[in-house]
Amino acid sequence: MNPIDQAMSEAVRGAYRRGQEEETMEPLCRVDDAGQPVGRIQDGDFVVFYDIRGEREVELTEAFVRPRGVGFPVDPELAVNFATMIEYDAKLPVKVAFPPERRLKGTLVEAVSRAGRRVVKVTETEKAIHLAYFLNGKQDVAFPGETRVAPPSPHDPFAEPEMRSEEIADALIAAVADPGAALVVGNLPNMDVVGHGEDKAAILRAIAAVDRAVGRILAVCRRAGVTALVTADHGSVEHWLYRKGRSTPATRRARCRSSTRRPTARA
Repeated sequence: MNPIDQAMSEAVRGAYRRGQEEETMEPLCRVDDAGQPVGRIQDGDFVVFYDIRGEREVELTEAFVRPRGVGFPVDPELAVNFATMIEYDAKLPVKVAFPPERRLKGTLVEAVSRAGRRVVKVTETEKAIHLAYFLNGKQDVAFPGETRVAPPSPHDPFAEPEMRSEEIADALIAAVADPGAALVVGNLPNMDVVGHGEDKAAILRAIAAVDRAVGRILAVCRRAGVTALVTADHGSVEHWLYRKGRSTPATRRARCRSSTRRPTARA
């Protein structure tokens, strides 16, 4: 490992030792012996942001190309030549290496809206952009008949790993019971948000909270004759219960205990 990589790796380890996880880690900057930043971006530099997502990347890009009002200290006079790998936001004044070939049309939500039916989306603020912007084909617009519910996420999800799962479940159950809602979409972000950390106790609480919430939601869907589709796209928590794809003795014991209880819906 070269000295630069080693210095930054040790800085990250030091942050971990201070109790800073990925979600709470303070900014890190490598400095020279005089305490000056190494490799700081200067006027006239060419910057390529190669990330292919479009969430925090928007705010970070704005800090360079539209710095006023971003919410943290920046140099408002810094002038750089900025390019992004994909289009994060059509309104950003940047060059885009691989712009979209066309705008997405006829997405699920748009199709339901065009049919004159209502759509209800429920999550919490941590994932609001996913159900709003991304699910609408990267369009920052609510289609006619679209309702969004997003209670504020806790400031420290590791202290409250249940997050807003109960509120989300309540709102989804209410939406399922609403005969005017043709499509109901929900997102429980615990696995993603809490799963990025290394707090096993918090992760297990998050898993249990999602399990309870999904069980409640599916039970209502069954009684109402509503088709429910459950998906998951994150794998940060499985290794706490499944080693190399196999259940651990603790998992098997938990299954034996649950087998004597009344079956509940599982995700």
